Amino acid sequence: MEEKYVIINISGQIYRIQRHKKINYQQENKSIHITENGEIQTHYLYYRDKSVFERVLQFYGGSCIHIPHNVCPVAFVEELKFWGINSSSLSSCCFLKYKQQTAENVLLHTYMEDQRKEKVDKISTTISKLQKLRLYGRHILEINGNSMPCKVSMF
Repeated sequence: MEEKYVIINISGQIYRIQRHKKINYQQENKSIHITENGEIQTHYLYYRDKSVFERVLQFYGGSCIHIPHNVCPVAFVEELKFWGINSSSLSSCCFLKYKQQTAENVLLHTYMEDQRKEKVDKISTTISKLQKLRLYGRHILEINGNSMPCKVSMF
């Protein structure tokens, strides 16, 4: 007989909720407990954000999902994906906030990549200038083959 309720421990906060078919309970987080009266209870332990999980519970209870003000929209949607909820389930006001944050993150990532490439280009340009200087110095020494630095560098 399948249990009606499941106990979920989210970072120390314990929730006793009805078993929901849509929530994907991961087996590696599962533990089975036998109560004093012989009843078998299934516990799941997750180290996740409690405020986000409460939004997940509200969603499965029939409410729409709004992103909390203190949570990054992109991180919030990643957390929703963990619980099996698609980003399209966000309310329209929060979906726009999520899309804007995603676009800003892409822009920031592109900017950081460009800065990194520019820094690498500057380093490679500096190295090539140094190599040119070294070749120029060797060329000057080789003009006068009798100079002491030329003889030292030959050996």
